[in-house]
Amino acid sequence: PEQRLQALLGRGEVWFLLGQYDQARENFAAVRALAPETGTRRWEAVALDRLGFSFRQQDQIAAALEHQQAALAISREIHDPVLTGHILNHLGFTYFVAERHQDSIAAHEEARALLAAARDEAGLAESLHGLGDNLLFLGRFGASVEVYVESLRLSDGIGNRSLAGENRYMIAFARQKRGEYAQGQPEAERSVAIHDEIGDVRNSSPALMVAALFATVFGDFWKALDYANRGVSLASQIGAVRT
Repeated sequence: PEQRLQALLGRGEVWFLLGQYDQARENFAAVRALAPETGTRRWEAVALDRLGFSFRQQDQIAAALEHQQAALAISREIHDPVLTGHILNHLGFTYFVAERHQDSIAAHEEARALLAAARDEAGLAESLHGLGDNLLFLGRFGASVEVYVESLRLSDGIGNRSLAGENRYMIAFARQKRGEYAQGQPEAERSVAIHDEIGDVRNSSPALMVAALFATVFGDFWKALDYANRGVSLASQIGAVRT
């Protein structure tokens, strides 16, 4: 069943990046159904986490929290610190959307400690990105840039282009808040290019909207309009409420 589970999870992740959340959930639910055949609860926790994170992408917060908190309880029960760290990161992202910023920060900080101990750079990059989101929302723009830059260094180093691109548009957005337009625009443009290259529809929409902000600042209104139209169209297609 391990190979079957890996295949289902991988297919679900592809649908997830494409913003096709119903199809993603079909695969994650299949992982959950098959998980008992492994004789451990780890795959159940993985499936619940991914189901929850997909609900979070469409602002279905109650469903997201229900699944992610159940996943976290299992990961703690089976004493898997790395899985616990990853689930805490995803729970932190959901708390952020729910505007529970202190809970979000606490989740990311606990994840950061667990994943640092395990030397899990992929998870650390997510922890730092989540902390950056909260710092940005709380108006600590300089501090948010610092942690996003460190997350970018890690995500670039491990070849996670999706997260690297996400870090770039958030760095750009934070710099825009600081009035650092010349420094922010290249990051926004690079983010758009990355997500276009890898077909990451989920992140393309916010990247385009940030790039539109910079195009407006620099007076390139036709480019700004094109970016904004593309961003809104993609957000509508995938049901991304906040974008």
